[in-house]
Amino acid sequence: MKKARIKQIANSLMFSIGVCGIDYLIKNGNGSLVKQFANNREKMTIYYSLLFIILFIICNVVYEKIRKYNSR
Repeated sequence: MKKARIKQIANSLMFSIGVCGIDYLIKNGNGSLVKQFANNREKMTIYYSLLFIILFIICNVVYEKIRKYNSR
């Protein structure tokens, strides 16, 4: 059971990092990264930190719901 929990956290981390990376690449590629943050690193850091945390939490909630559903 503990091994499954560690695997779930690892999957959530990889998913969150991947989504943040894809978002960064898309915004950087089409030029909207500079427009959105106006070269302000603090805003960009806050944005990506919040995005990562929210995605991580949502991903864990979904994994728990799937686990409960499958255990029935």
